[in-house]
Amino acid sequence: MRSFTMDFPVDFTVSSDAKTLARESYFPLDDGSVRLGGCYSGADYEGTNFGSACIVVSVSPAAEGGGDCARFDGDLLCGTEQGVRDAVVNGLPFRRGDMTDAAMGHRLEARDYWTVRDGWRYDIRLFLSYTAIGMYTPGEMREFSQEDCWSRLTGVLNTFSFR
Repeated sequence: MRSFTMDFPVDFTVSSDAKTLARESYFPLDDGSVRLGGCYSGADYEGTNFGSACIVVSVSPAAEGGGDCARFDGDLLCGTEQGVRDAVVNGLPFRRGDMTDAAMGHRLEARDYWTVRDGWRYDIRLFLSYTAIGMYTPGEMREFSQEDCWSRLTGVLNTFSFR
């Protein structure tokens, strides 16, 4: 059974097309059997260093031991020594790993949540991209609230449930 629900606010663009999600998120997505995601419009962050904020659910057959690690840009994160820990999403047990990447003044931050249920792995990736405020001429852009943005994404995450 691969049935789940998630509520996206009206200011998110929602899609199940992998190419659309990759184009809107500016972030590599792993292959999966089912994919659903939404990206925040960023309307509240006009004139800031905001890039994108998305949440994507990928569902794929669980590999042996498939609930132990997260994959980020070709790397695997496994175990507590690499920051993997238990998490609860809307009352459901998950694993969580946080990852970051940066290049040329741009930054990507991801919070991955995953669980295995009935032979299927459910990966939920929240991610945020932005340009370092120091890349702009002083006064050209203001800095957006990362806390507010993460709160929006976490609010969507906490609506996830199985049917």
